[in-house]
Amino acid sequence: MCAPAELAAQVSPHLADYAADQDDDTWVVGRNADDLWQFVPGSHLRAWIRQACIARGVAPPAPYPDDYPCGLTVAGGAWTIVCLLAGAPERGVYLAMAKDGSYALSTLTSPQRDPLATVETRLARRDDARLVPLVAVGLVEGAGDEFVAIVEPLPDGHPLSTWWIPFRGDDACDLAAALLRYLDAHPTPVGGLRPETIFATLGTAQPWPTIITGLAPRGEAFMAGQAPRSVGSVTPYRYLYDAPEVLRGGPPTLASDVFAATAVIAHMATGAHPFEGETAFMQLSAIVGGQRRAYHGPPALEALIARGLAADPAQRPSATELAAAFAAAVPLPPG
Repeated sequence: MCAPAELAAQVSPHLADYAADQDDDTWVVGRNADDLWQFVPGSHLRAWIRQACIARGVAPPAPYPDDYPCGLTVAGGAWTIVCLLAGAPERGVYLAMAKDGSYALSTLTSPQRDPLATVETRLARRDDARLVPLVAVGLVEGAGDEFVAIVEPLPDGHPLSTWWIPFRGDDACDLAAALLRYLDAHPTPVGGLRPETIFATLGTAQPWPTIITGLAPRGEAFMAGQAPRSVGSVTPYRYLYDAPEVLRGGPPTLASDVFAATAVIAHMATGAHPFEGETAFMQLSAIVGGQRRAYHGPPALEALIARGLAADPAQRPSATELAAAFAAAVPLPPG
């Protein structure tokens, strides 16, 4: 992850030209927020410099070849692509930064099959308060028609993918109840639920309840519209969480959201993805075929997780019912 602009502003300015000559795996020296010198990857230092420039109202340096398309802009220069978070340059999730210092997630692909106006209409859900707004859909400026991007404001809190796992049983129950209640606050499906797209924080008073702060789920749907359709994995992430009916090509539903949320909860509670396979392709087969991993987590949660991961959508409980069941569970230590 990149450092915030406050840290970037303390990187020695004379290193900017030096860093531009380094390869991605070359470590260069910089100064951190505590005024201590440290070695950091050249790509990180260049990302810090971009953020410092934006925060000071200075045009960032030209993109370094190995960072491309970092340093380019979206939406008439409103957002600058700062660094790659996941995936590959032609199919990845980036951190973007606005001139006012705010951050966003930007998903990039090669050109889409449909016109961008159609893509924006399909992805926009402006009446759903659970989702961060879609603020931009357009070409990446300076790249010709090579890349297109969407921009979603970075929600408060942190994505669940950055939280320590496995959770304790009571913390897993709290997360499950909070997430399922958050989903249940609107009568339409979300789709695209995964630890990277679910943002949360902890309350400030004991018992420090989990608070879901926002969802940014449009990236995978945007990637699925890439032209030509990609071969192999439809995601730059390691794991899949979609329900089997979605992986077979069906649309997201309330029942598929329950499946995806339960898969995320199971992963957070046990420290392992609930289905077999270490690649997205292997997991696609495992989810569609119902090949679950052996469960090693709080015993009180096993039956609830099994219900949420039922292969038949009709057999899954509603988000309301499952949230109440998790809230009422009394976790015991793992057996």
